[in-house]
Amino acid sequence: MEKRETFRIPKNHFLTPILQDSTSFKKDRISVWGIVLGLTSFFLSYGYLLLYREYLPPQVPLFFSYIWGEKQLGTPLHLHLLLWTGLGILCINSFLASKIFSKETFLARTLIWGGATVMFLLSYTTYKIVGLIV
Repeated sequence: MEKRETFRIPKNHFLTPILQDSTSFKKDRISVWGIVLGLTSFFLSYGYLLLYREYLPPQVPLFFSYIWGEKQLGTPLHLHLLLWTGLGILCINSFLASKIFSKETFLARTLIWGGATVMFLLSYTTYKIVGLIV
């Protein structure tokens, strides 16, 4: 029988975190960075919202899918709910990812980065709406 060569990834290779499976969710750099970026996006946008809350009118344009008029308007509380919903999605996805990480590493990373992407997009939406008004 021939001896099979196994492919080993050098430790300093830039694809090392992707190609090697980590057994611990907390030690996986890709997952941790996704959570950190999602939380950073939340805190920055929430701070931005709190900074400009005094300048917000009682009605803000929020529901752009409705026809032009009063149906498009929402209260500034809806902006807070928008960000908290994104944080909830990030937390639920992170919890689910931590439960399945040892068996399905790729799916766990996808859940985390999906939650971070949703959080970023909701933060960007908040920046654009507040920037439109202020």
